[in-house]
Amino acid sequence: MPPSLERRTLANCDYTYTRMATTKGSKAKGKKRKKRGSPQAGTSRWKERVQRGLRILQAPELAKLPWLVHGFSTRVGGVSKLDGKRVLNLGFTEWDARENVKENRARLQAAVGAKDLKLVSLLQFHSDAILHFEKAPTEPSRGDAAVTKSAGLLLAVQTADCVPILLVDPKNRAVAAVHAGWRGTLARIVEKAMPGHQPPPKKVLLDLRKANRSQLEAAGVVAANIFVSDLCTGCERELLFSYRKEGALSGRMMAVIGIREGEKKTAER
Repeated sequence: MPPSLERRTLANCDYTYTRMATTKGSKAKGKKRKKRGSPQAGTSRWKERVQRGLRILQAPELAKLPWLVHGFSTRVGGVSKLDGKRVLNLGFTEWDARENVKENRARLQAAVGAKDLKLVSLLQFHSDAILHFEKAPTEPSRGDAAVTKSAGLLLAVQTADCVPILLVDPKNRAVAAVHAGWRGTLARIVEKAMPGHQPPPKKVLLDLRKANRSQLEAAGVVAANIFVSDLCTGCERELLFSYRKEGALSGRMMAVIGIREGEKKTAER
């Protein structure tokens, strides 16, 4: 299918399909791909939901929970313009108009089925500050992680290279959204967002994926319940924003998670 026709088709169709994990060298010809570990270790397939031209990534296991809404945005779609292309910029940057960002955020909420939820975004500053919300704040709060057990809130963190992490406690119906850059990772923000975190180790891990996975496991999360995307922000330039590659003209993506209102609570295993 020609690229132009494919873009028109995506813009006019709503559907969900399975996206296979990709690696940095997946486009290389004549090279054997490295054997991957078990899908349960986190490199499993991800679902990609396409709605009104937006492409939203979802973890299949989380998508099975009827009371939960979640999604990881990409740069595709939206009303903002960058380098002559329409993009889904979700951060209030200098190069974009606030009206565009607000419309993009509304489209994201519609795409993940959260139009009626109140978006709770943070004033992020690469910290280990964790905020707990029982209701939507009147003004954005400074922090890099948000936690709630209240229905009707859509927690959000913005990224353009850092690691966005969504946490779910099915038993207690609690959710969290975490922004983990290298500073937050060294400060063990994802582990602190869960009960019973431990002091930081003597050795520093610089691989953000592995470091945060290690911290989750140290906090008691079973490896099979950790889902990690292999997508690279610097490599997937047509799909994702990257501040390292684009600098001040980079947009911002969002990872969002929330609890639907009106869903009857039942026992979860």
